[in-house]
Amino acid sequence: MAGLPGPSPTVPTPRPNREVPVNRILRLVALPAVVGAVLVGCSSTTVIDAEKAETEIESVLGDAGVDASSVTCPTDVEAAEGETFDCEVTTVDGVTFPMVVTMADDEGTVDIASSPDVVLMTSQVMQLAADEIAAQAGEDVELLCPSAAPLDAGTGSVACTAEGASGAGSVTLGFEDGQLVSATLD
Repeated sequence: MAGLPGPSPTVPTPRPNREVPVNRILRLVALPAVVGAVLVGCSSTTVIDAEKAETEIESVLGDAGVDASSVTCPTDVEAAEGETFDCEVTTVDGVTFPMVVTMADDEGTVDIASSPDVVLMTSQVMQLAADEIAAQAGEDVELLCPSAAPLDAGTGSVACTAEGASGAGSVTLGFEDGQLVSATLD
């Protein structure tokens, strides 16, 4: 981290650009998905209630530590087993991404999951990454990352900032197949 002091007997000097594999693997697309939620409104055909879908998505994201400022789902979607539709989520920090709603039956029961092309920086992911960076820096850090970031089929990197008692520095989190695999203090 930039601004860290030189060697001291109590705080080891971090090694820049050191990549530390993450010991625990977290499947990011496996949010606590709403499985079996019934999202139907009142009509002669089974139509997904967009407001119920939006509320469920906000709840799922909130439980995972991701704050949504808005969720927008299409209206007049007829329930048809196996069909999917996307709802657009915008987080409080302005990141926009889709949540995928898959219809489990023709009665309005749905499964909700994040897209594999986006990583959600859940509270679990943030804590795991912060612990890895703290080990590199030799001090407790607060990790500041966007709440979501695009990935290419679950693979890519996310730029973050780590702040500690001795300064701040750049951090890169690496993802493969939707899993956090490395945390690097640049």
